[in-house]
Amino acid sequence: SHTRGAMTEIDRFFYSLMDQSRLRCLLLLLGEEEISAGDMTQALGLVQSKVSWHLGALRAEGLVLDHREAQRVFYRLNPTLPPWMHEILLICKRELADQEPFRGDRAALTQLVIRHHRLTKT
Repeated sequence: SHTRGAMTEIDRFFYSLMDQSRLRCLLLLLGEEEISAGDMTQALGLVQSKVSWHLGALRAEGLVLDHREAQRVFYRLNPTLPPWMHEILLICKRELADQEPFRGDRAALTQLVIRHHRLTKT
């Protein structure tokens, strides 16, 4: 039964990667401390309810963690992911970095981070 449990974890991981919106969320979270649900929505250019749904699914799979601050929800990659999962996400990030929509996602997030930084400094 141990083997079957391990397969389930593997199946769920690859199932999450099959959905492009979920893969986009994971690749944005990779290398970021955390991203608010609002910033994720803006970076991806998707409807907020859709992004929340995908982030909720990733949380249910244990791939991301969330915490609430006042009205905002922040997401981060689960730091206890098995190393092999982390490695696969890193490979995806590296290999897909120059392709759309991933390149645009990263650029949009970078702009948001710069804007926030400017706002907090003033």
